[in-house]
Amino acid sequence: QSYPYRPTFHFVPDPPNWMNDPNGPFYDARSGIYHLMFQYKTPRTWGHAISTDLLHWENLPIAINNDESYDKGGVFTGSTTVLSDGTPVAMYSVNTNNKMCIAYPADENDVNLTQWTDYTNNCILSANATIPTGRDPTTSWTTDGGKTWTFAYATQGPGSNGAAVTFTTSDWKTWRRNEKPLTYSNLTGGWECPDFFLLPQSQQSDGITHVAKASKQGKDWWAIGSYNNETTEFIPYNGETHNEAWSCKDCIWDYGDFYASKTFYDNKNERQIIYGWLTEQRSCSANPPNGQWCGSQTLPREIKLLSSKDSPTGKPRIVTYPIEEFNTLRMQSTKYENK
Repeated sequence: QSYPYRPTFHFVPDPPNWMNDPNGPFYDARSGIYHLMFQYKTPRTWGHAISTDLLHWENLPIAINNDESYDKGGVFTGSTTVLSDGTPVAMYSVNTNNKMCIAYPADENDVNLTQWTDYTNNCILSANATIPTGRDPTTSWTTDGGKTWTFAYATQGPGSNGAAVTFTTSDWKTWRRNEKPLTYSNLTGGWECPDFFLLPQSQQSDGITHVAKASKQGKDWWAIGSYNNETTEFIPYNGETHNEAWSCKDCIWDYGDFYASKTFYDNKNERQIIYGWLTEQRSCSANPPNGQWCGSQTLPREIKLLSSKDSPTGKPRIVTYPIEEFNTLRMQSTKYENK
């Protein structure tokens, strides 16, 4: 009642406060529950909400708090990986941009996974002479049935340009840096919030199996191609160089207010879903007064690859559509034809 213009279709946390990047969304097939985490309050924590339909959300207590010596300045952006046995593992960076840390559900018998606990021996990576500073770890992926896992995070390439370096593990405790970056650009400036994922089989075409994503220059950009699991390298489509792939002028997820996006695989419906941060056009504070909100999430969207045959440009491209569940909210519809 005090804030009549607060969004209802777009997720806003409760209690209201500052919110920015979506963090660690995932689907828990064991319970049939979707989880959305997000940058919440200042200094940052990971807020947490759950849903069974991606439309109606129940807010839970903060999942990852900034109560350890290494994250007192803020629990920054990251991702959640669902392991082969169904266990979720959250990985996040911290405000100093020099550490990667992990957290687990404190009670696996709690279907809502309400409480999370930091790994006892955090942080699992700390910057040194061979490990570059960086932030915003991606969801990890496996190509050998879960024996090993690889993730990437954003770091600076030559000339303070963007790059995503990868690390691989077999136990989630010790990590090996891979020789070559996942992807990079010498032309675009620095990157934030990288993402990398395998397209659902039904969406693969034109030899395209994977999508890379980076936040840069105030927008979120995509690149399409394939993946070399021997060298842990993204291979841009149609023989392009990495510089060419990331210099595409219209490879933008959304031309509007959409940033720091994060995707997850919904294995219930075999689709990849993306969320983005909606900033405020009105002025609002990173420490809003009690009861006020600042920032929301975009509608969840399904990612689709238009094949070269279906694309209006004759070249394959990424498009997104609001998830079909929103159709259930329609009270009435009228179809017009040839008018």
